[in-house]
Amino acid sequence: MAFRELGDEPAVLLAVLPARDLVEEILRKTGFTPNVAWRIANVETIRSMVGRGSATRC
Repeated sequence: MAFRELGDEPAVLLAVLPARDLVEEILRKTGFTPNVAWRIANVETIRSMVGRGSATRC
């Protein structure tokens, strides 16, 4: 899936260093600005939110 296909879907980003900085750098380089609704440090919480369709993982 291309980032542009995500559009304005609410995104959840992992809020743990260095992953947070690396993902945000990659997104900036692609020119995509996600609609970040949540920054969460717990991977299982993110997995649950994405699995339920509450968020798009970036």
